Amino acid sequence: MSVDPAIELAPGLGVLLVAAGLLVLAVAGLRARGLLRILLVGQAVYWAIGYLGRAIVLLTVQPRPAFADNLADPRLYQVGYDRGVAAVLTLIVPGIWCYALLALILVEVLRARRWSHPDGVTRRAADSGAPAWLPVFWVVYAIGMLARAATMATGTVSSAGEVESANPYLATIASLAGIAAIALVFHTRGRPLQVLLVLGVLGAGELGWGMVTQSKTPAIGIALALALRIGRVGLDRRRALALVGTGAVVIAAFGWLQSFKTAGAATDATFQLNYPAPLRPFLPLLTRFDLFQAATDVYAAVGPPWYTPGQAAGAALLAFIPAQLGVTKVTSGTVWAELVRGSSVDMREVSVSLAEGHLSEGLLLAGLPGVLVESLILLAVLLLVVRGLESKHIFLAAWALTMVQTPALFERGVLGIAETAGKGLQGALAIWLLTIMLKWLRWGPAGAPTTDRPSRVPADPVRLRVEPTGERS
Repeated sequence: MSVDPAIELAPGLGVLLVAAGLLVLAVAGLRARGLLRILLVGQAVYWAIGYLGRAIVLLTVQPRPAFADNLADPRLYQVGYDRGVAAVLTLIVPGIWCYALLALILVEVLRARRWSHPDGVTRRAADSGAPAWLPVFWVVYAIGMLARAATMATGTVSSAGEVESANPYLATIASLAGIAAIALVFHTRGRPLQVLLVLGVLGAGELGWGMVTQSKTPAIGIALALALRIGRVGLDRRRALALVGTGAVVIAAFGWLQSFKTAGAATDATFQLNYPAPLRPFLPLLTRFDLFQAATDVYAAVGPPWYTPGQAAGAALLAFIPAQLGVTKVTSGTVWAELVRGSSVDMREVSVSLAEGHLSEGLLLAGLPGVLVESLILLAVLLLVVRGLESKHIFLAAWALTMVQTPALFERGVLGIAETAGKGLQGALAIWLLTIMLKWLRWGPAGAPTTDRPSRVPADPVRLRVEPTGERS
């Protein structure tokens, strides 16, 4: 069932309205304090690439669909890019503005209640017990890296978009390395040279794993962790430049990382000739940030409804039950590929899990009311992640780090976020149990020795003076 806009905007006006909505979201992020600022600004940047970037390229280049070209859309090409892109932008505009205004209201409410430290430094993050967790996360990182090596040795590495893993248990253990890497990037303290060395090693490890799995997730996770690390202590000119530089390096390196893909390298080089030379280095980035394509799925969808709101709520709750308990679950990204995109594109020979975004998912579930509900839930999860990152409890912190490790907060709807949160709870539980085991191995069954100090005894009791009890003259 397609969602047809009641009023269709002109292409240029649609681009301007989406850009204005994202600007409002960025302003809301800049007015926020602490970690929430980084997440909101990150969403604005991510959606600018995913929604605006692809739309502008399609309008200006108007590429003819070709084999292996995931940027050109045959559905929009058939109706004409001007008309098709305008119709899709008309669907996107209300959702972007709905979320941006809700985020702005939330930020103003939090500022009025002085939810964060007045000088921009998040007190809870600064005072957390994170340094005590560092040995635990180094152990988790080592275990995860061993599991990654095992998947490479056995040929069971899961690539981006795969529906099922060849060895789900080994893949689950391997995913702990990503969580630990994010934790170490976010929490490592020490001398500048030592910190820089640790960040470099962890970043190189995650970028290398991204090349192996042909996934953008490790690179985005490391970049977001670095941004959160900078934003935790407040932004000044130097840190703001470092933040912009981090984003620029990640964007510049993205095309280079995609060149390591072995499948379809020759065809990729062929279809890129259809685009202007200055644009070609950014094609991998625009191809992988495909939220505009998900909105096109909504515009072109035909046939029976995807999910009813009740079915979606049941699927979201089911996502929190571990599959190891015998529960049969189908990921929402797979259902989207089969039923939504598959209704307008031949997906019979393709098995993939797609990112739908909260805007497209909400539109297909219940129209604009669905977008409103999904926006409220996304903002609530965003606050939970911020509180988790500031928590002194390793279980909550590990769960929040899992949500940061993947781009679920940027490119998934409520169903995909629920799936990520459910897996995050499993990873957080494993890290928490490992923490308990390490404490037991260190201190024994009696637990850690008490740190309470005995009451002070004066060093020189002779100097004690006893006041007379009688009345003074």
